[in-house]
Amino acid sequence: MSSSSEDPNLHETSLKRLRQALKRSEAVLSTRLAQDPLAPELGTLWHLTMQKNTTTGAMKVAALRRDTVDRLLLEQAATYARVFVLKKEPIYGPKVARSITYFAVTEQQKFLSEQLGRMWEEQPFPRTYMMKSDGGTPLTPPGGISDSSIGDRVLYSEIVHADDASSTLEHVSDEDREWALSSLVGDWIALVAHQQWLISSVRPDLCPAPTPWAGDHKTIFRRLGGRVDEEHESTTPTEQERGEDGARPESSQAHRDGQVNPDGCN
Repeated sequence: MSSSSEDPNLHETSLKRLRQALKRSEAVLSTRLAQDPLAPELGTLWHLTMQKNTTTGAMKVAALRRDTVDRLLLEQAATYARVFVLKKEPIYGPKVARSITYFAVTEQQKFLSEQLGRMWEEQPFPRTYMMKSDGGTPLTPPGGISDSSIGDRVLYSEIVHADDASSTLEHVSDEDREWALSSLVGDWIALVAHQQWLISSVRPDLCPAPTPWAGDHKTIFRRLGGRVDEEHESTTPTEQERGEDGARPESSQAHRDGQVNPDGCN
């Protein structure tokens, strides 16, 4: 844990930030959208029906389907989760990650909390690019428009603000808008779940049991096509890192001052 001599209020500030983040995280993960079985894969899967030409043997796409969810559920989850991507907010994702690092005990915890901060800074994550033309004339910018840009513009022009996003969305269908928004919100939910799990790892007194949802704390890595580095997977202190009585080191244990809530996060 960082030395409090640099900032006498750092401990209390970090503790307060984690409590605020936990409260909002529970709200996000308790939404109907986060509880929906489709939540872990929102905006990431395409269902293709292939058809084989009986003469040539060539395969072609006969039908394309994408899972969709109710727009109101997307809007509710987005409204709750957006606070973690706003730089001026006290629980802006990278700030929360730094507070987790402050209370981290193991190298695994430090690695994962620093990784979390980078992920919040790098979102939204583009997956696909849409290109449209009319009679050979491009209707979209060179290289197309990323789904992350579409989702962002939908959010700020149709939900939380009324920005003019016509230059981005003019040639984007309603279906493509919903898909892009689903991808954006799905990533936020998965990041919030991973973040809550990390807080629970470094301060179990604040969050003994992360909020159950349709995914788990590794969902965000599956959504991004990767996985947690096995070397840094566990954030539970080893026996060598614990004291003789099995307690956590002083850097994590001695500063606990909240009441444990056995049913969830404070």
